[in-house]
Amino acid sequence: MKSKNNVKKVKFPNVFVLNLYFCHSRINYFYMKKVLYCSSLIFFLVACGGGKSPEMKRLENEQKALSLNTELNSLQMKLTQEQATNASLQQEAQQINENANNRTVAFSEASSAEATASQAKKAQKELKKAEKINSRLAESNKKIEKIQKEISKIQQKIAKTGVKVDFSEQNN
Repeated sequence: MKSKNNVKKVKFPNVFVLNLYFCHSRINYFYMKKVLYCSSLIFFLVACGGGKSPEMKRLENEQKALSLNTELNSLQMKLTQEQATNASLQQEAQQINENANNRTVAFSEASSAEATASQAKKAQKELKKAEKINSRLAESNKKIEKIQKEISKIQQKIAKTGVKVDFSEQNN
């Protein structure tokens, strides 16, 4: 076959074209099958796994309330221990402050300069002790306030959950 420009056209056999077409369509078929399978699987997982049952939500809220109650109990124990420590520190501070006050009054009544100097050194030591114990007492008071704030925050969280957990035995 010659065309008008004396160029010979080459015609491919129909078998070759059909073979390319079928090979290409088989590749698309398998690819499409995989895509369809994956998309249906994803759709199924999203549709069935998205929601939680009310019983599951209730149990999760109870679990959260139990963990908050555990934390609350541990904080209350810390508070009790710190209050006991604070009470002993207050007694100790009161005694040391009285001793420091007595020492400051005593050295001013001394007759000689040496006696006054030694009593002033003793008064200084007592005042340093009083300063240390008073700072420890102040730290203890701050710690008690901090624990009380944490306890109130946790009590608010427990109230927000609205779950009251019963510690009763279940007969199965």
